[in-house]
Amino acid sequence: MKKNTILCTAVLSVIALNGLLNSQILLAAEPTIQSGENTYLDFRKETIYFVFLDRFSDGDPNNNTGKNAETYNPNNLKKYIGGDIK
Repeated sequence: MKKNTILCTAVLSVIALNGLLNSQILLAAEPTIQSGENTYLDFRKETIYFVFLDRFSDGDPNNNTGKNAETYNPNNLKKYIGGDIK
């Protein structure tokens, strides 16, 4: 359990550091103005991070409130379980 927490913390730290470094590079670059019709931002070339918190360790069982039995079942790993970063 402790190894999972350390691993999750390390992964989130790397993601945060990567985002911070990338934002510093973007802030240091000078803005350019493009002319023409293709001035939209192509999100297919962007990096987007999304973290699924329902697969983390359950650090606080007091906040486990499953109101819908069809979507919440702690005994079924294919359903939403919930998780805490603690």
